[in-house]
Amino acid sequence: MTPFMPKLVYFEPRALEYPLGKELYEKFTKMGLEIRETTSHNQIRNLPGENELQKYRNAKATLVVGVRKTLKFDTSKPSAEYAIPLATGCMGHCHYCYLQTTLGNKPYVRRVCESR
Repeated sequence: MTPFMPKLVYFEPRALEYPLGKELYEKFTKMGLEIRETTSHNQIRNLPGENELQKYRNAKATLVVGVRKTLKFDTSKPSAEYAIPLATGCMGHCHYCYLQTTLGNKPYVRRVCESR
């Protein structure tokens, strides 16, 4: 599997207050990737594409860098363990995956600054 390389990157302004956020911004800028600003990693608007299929495919090549607002533990079903998710979404296009339908209109990969 080849490493994930986004084609479009969204940043929350607060993410740039963290060393990792700054590092990612500089890296993607040097690479010439399209960078946009968003107010929230949960509300990405204006994904490129003329129809829902194109928007979905473009979203799978999009990275959103933001700041997680809560640090609550989430249950990790079906196990009895808990987790603090640092990233959500998936860049895969696996036909068998149940996430294809549960991610709904947020199939993009979200990465949050973890040094909090």
